[in-house]
Amino acid sequence: MSLIFVGNFAGIWHEHPVTFSIQQVFDTAFNGVGVFTGGPHQGIQFGFTGVATESGGLTINRDVGIGIQTSTSAMFELVGAECVWRGLTTGPGIGPDGLPFEIRLPALIRTGSFPGVWHDHDVSLEFAQVFPGGQFNGVGLFTGGPHSGIDFGFSGVLSGTGGLRIDRDVGIGIQTAFAPTPQVGGGSCVWIGNTTGVGIPEPGLPFKLTVSL
Repeated sequence: MSLIFVGNFAGIWHEHPVTFSIQQVFDTAFNGVGVFTGGPHQGIQFGFTGVATESGGLTINRDVGIGIQTSTSAMFELVGAECVWRGLTTGPGIGPDGLPFEIRLPALIRTGSFPGVWHDHDVSLEFAQVFPGGQFNGVGLFTGGPHSGIDFGFSGVLSGTGGLRIDRDVGIGIQTAFAPTPQVGGGSCVWIGNTTGVGIPEPGLPFKLTVSL
């Protein structure tokens, strides 16, 4: 699945505030209903469909009956505890320069400390910095197993379709944890994947990260 998931989220459509109610998510495609919460169209509802891209872009379409209005953002930003897309709405009834578009969802990755598993051993991963485009860095701490108490630095990236890659330089090479698909539900986002690289036997050892939403 993508960074998009089912729920009600604040945003802007052609310069006016809306609530986006995302009803269904199909891998990277989704649909739902919006309602204007301010401005001259307050209270008006509309259906929409959308798609997220691997690079983090987002496009949402609204059929207004005389044509399609389209809102596009080339990239998401991780802003505090939110994942934010900002772009322009264009189409019927809108001038050639377009008008502001925005949608805000709880971030699947944000600063903070979260439990996980690194090459089959319990860890706590402290995300120190997150940047526009999904890059991040931080410090991990083994909380169980033979490496209990050992700290390590890491960096990584959250893809536009929700996959997570984290790299750890152990001095003699790189260990990489990869989980292609997050599982969102029950108030948390969980990535389950594999840790590979120096010092780890093939085909790798379990990786897991749980982030509360």
